[in-house]
Amino acid sequence: MHDKILLVFPTSRAIRGYVSTLKETNTFLPKSISIGDFFQRVIFTTNKKLISSELKTIYLQQVVQDIDIKALGINSDFNSFLKQSEYIFRFFNELASEFKTIEDLHNADTYAHYLDHLEILQIIQNNYHKLLIDNGYIDQSLLPTNYEINKDYLKQFDKIEIIHEGIFSGFELKVIQDISKVIEVDIQYKEKTPIKDYDVQIVPINQKILQVAFIKQKIYEMITIHNIDPSKIVVVLPDESFHATLALFDDEKYFNFAMGNDINQSKIKQTVETINKILINNEPKDKDKLDLFNINQDLFENLIKPNWNTTINKELFLNILEQLFLCEPNEEILEKLNELKISLIILFFTQQLNLKLKDMFKILRNKINEITLDDTHGGKITILGLLETRAVQYDGVIVVDFNDDKIPKRSIKDKFLSTSVKEFAGLPTSANREELQKYYYKNLFDAAVKIAICYVDDETSTKSRFISEIFPKIKEDDSIYDFSKILYKTKEIKRFQKEIIKDIDLSKRSWSATSLKNYLQCKRKYYFNYIAKIKEHNISLKPAGYELGDIIHKVLENLMKNNTLTQNNLNNELAKYQDKNPYLTMELEIWKRKLEKFIKAEEERISKGYIVFEVEKSFEFEYKGITLKGTIDRIDKLNEGKYEILDYKTSSNLKIDTDKTYEKSCDFQLEFYFLSQRDKMIENVGYYDLNTATVKSEIMLEEKIKLLDIHLKALKTTQVNFDLTEDKTQCLYCPYKIMCGRE
Repeated sequence: MHDKILLVFPTSRAIRGYVSTLKETNTFLPKSISIGDFFQRVIFTTNKKLISSELKTIYLQQVVQDIDIKALGINSDFNSFLKQSEYIFRFFNELASEFKTIEDLHNADTYAHYLDHLEILQIIQNNYHKLLIDNGYIDQSLLPTNYEINKDYLKQFDKIEIIHEGIFSGFELKVIQDISKVIEVDIQYKEKTPIKDYDVQIVPINQKILQVAFIKQKIYEMITIHNIDPSKIVVVLPDESFHATLALFDDEKYFNFAMGNDINQSKIKQTVETINKILINNEPKDKDKLDLFNINQDLFENLIKPNWNTTINKELFLNILEQLFLCEPNEEILEKLNELKISLIILFFTQQLNLKLKDMFKILRNKINEITLDDTHGGKITILGLLETRAVQYDGVIVVDFNDDKIPKRSIKDKFLSTSVKEFAGLPTSANREELQKYYYKNLFDAAVKIAICYVDDETSTKSRFISEIFPKIKEDDSIYDFSKILYKTKEIKRFQKEIIKDIDLSKRSWSATSLKNYLQCKRKYYFNYIAKIKEHNISLKPAGYELGDIIHKVLENLMKNNTLTQNNLNNELAKYQDKNPYLTMELEIWKRKLEKFIKAEEERISKGYIVFEVEKSFEFEYKGITLKGTIDRIDKLNEGKYEILDYKTSSNLKIDTDKTYEKSCDFQLEFYFLSQRDKMIENVGYYDLNTATVKSEIMLEEKIKLLDIHLKALKTTQVNFDLTEDKTQCLYCPYKIMCGRE
């Protein structure tokens, strides 16, 4: 047996998914790492540094200055080159990752048409690699022939297990082979499965934005109809830029964006974009935007504009950055900007680059565009790109944009090489990449209980062929849905302000203390909840008001039932829920302290001979011709064969009815409990106030039972007007207040 195992997963999310499955187990978690981080740690280079993405682009731009790269479809202009240089890097990297050279491609007859391209790329690569080596750098295209295995890192473990979805490059396989000479390596692949019968709905939608409504509708159905836990639902975005649109409509805070939130609306982004546009376009109308965005005139007129086409020193560049950053009020963005400032200073002024301010500004602009903020306050529904779904399972899967132009996603690695050349050279082809993407989708669908897919069906968009390939037996939903009603506000909801009169005998229904309380407080609320069954639509991360109480009740139930109530056990049980919801972390920490009094009170009850007789006792019985039901938190057996019924309360404003207030009471919970246990000698019925660890007895028990009898008699009806309550204070926290026009 291997004591020290390193688990390697495709993504960090897959690690979190694996760890979550072990939370309830009493075991040490094995060390885990993502495959990307693993390769970074397990190999190293001597006497050479891995070049940064910004510097390698600058080096490549210097190399191509005297080369005609227009034949490659690439513009040598610095601004354009910043965007297009990735085509060349991907080409170099792909060849290197499969241990191929440009010379290898000369042997492919099918490449004769691109011979000029090949010669240009060879010159660029030779000069670029020379520039790297002369300056003590390497990049990804040189790494396969310039690495060593980090044996010191590997010595920490007895075995490495790699959970993999996808295809390893030749370089990655070589590294793994080298590692296996030092330590045992086990690679686990998920086998392809045959076509299965999926529970899937496929819907065409005529407007891209209405996919937001489709997502919300399917989430609602998965939760309310299929009983899927919100945290086990994923929305996959083939076009990850769609997350910005989705975020705009996330008023309820349902979504948790794995890709983070962009800063497109930030002050720094607007300022940099505006300055760059004004100085490039040089149009008078653009200058009005200086005032519109309240941009520092002195910064623009005296520091940036006069130096735009000149090479500047470190001091002036720092001054410009500091003035720019003063405009940004967001502390989290400022923190990332200050990190960026350090990297840019190192980049621009430790190398002999001699860049003009306008070129520095373009790099600054690109780096700001890359900044994202972690979605720390998101909801329970996870939003992912396809690659983040590897080795992760979800019960509910929703995919939008299932269109031919997005699925399968085209790779920029295929820009310079045709499929026939790639096949000849033994490189992954576009067909290979498409099959891999299909594999990822199929793995995701195979694990799902419910799948919902939509695609845009308009004059310019068609559905992806993956639909027929993955779901050959599924007929598309040709029903017409008006998702705009979900997305946009309408006045249709006002219909509920009309009278709701039903021919109904309420005495034939079964009643809990809660449903009776709802009915007595507001007949309309009772109708919506118990007859129309319109449930509150709340799946945000922030817990509902009752959730904290439910956790306390559940923990106490387990501890009392098993006779294991100690402070240590209590803390451990509550800690399990702190990991699940960050909003509850502090609340539960406070309750760990509060319940210290409860534990002492329980010790005193035990010393008096009290015994916990039953917990969470369900009941259903007939009383006055009506079925009453419920669940009692706890029944204690006292001395001399007597019993006490207790109901836990976490509310800090617990009140007991008195002779002056009981006649207006709508809460008959303790009366239900008492009547259900009439076969026992009940000494007392009361609320166990967990804030103070004291029992507050129902002192008006007999009087309230007589009042309950009156209310139950009134339930023998033939027709009921489920009218709105006259006490509008009941509407303050009611989930139906908007439907009733009392928001």
